[in-house]
Amino acid sequence: MWLVFVPISVGLKLAGAPPVLVSIMAVLAIIPVTHLIARATQDLSARSSTIIGSLMNATFGNAIEFLIAIFAIRAGLIDMVRASITGSIIINILLLIGLSMIFGGIRFKEQTFNRDSAGVASSMLLIAVTGLVLPTIYTMIPISQRSL
Repeated sequence: MWLVFVPISVGLKLAGAPPVLVSIMAVLAIIPVTHLIARATQDLSARSSTIIGSLMNATFGNAIEFLIAIFAIRAGLIDMVRASITGSIIINILLLIGLSMIFGGIRFKEQTFNRDSAGVASSMLLIAVTGLVLPTIYTMIPISQRSL
């Protein structure tokens, strides 16, 4: 039912509708697509090993952010892409893990976590932070002191 917003947003864009209306319809179109991606990834990861399932969840779970980043880079909005990636990391890693610990702690006295999944998530967080920090550090170094 919600997938109806996909052709509506495309049609409004092609018809030259106001950008705010097109954006609202595009956001409404992204919601069910994200849900379908999450459900498909969850079903696939249930039929595979823990490590492969974690990698698929991390990869396909951020497919929408990846597509937005591609279009934003093509439009020259590099700062927006950096902010989007930073926000995605904060929400996916810190907020969701924190909320799961809080609500899990309310319901259960003791919680257990899968060591493999936690290791994959930690490695991906380290790679993401490195990917964001290195370009920032490079731009902070004066041009005269940079070595190629």
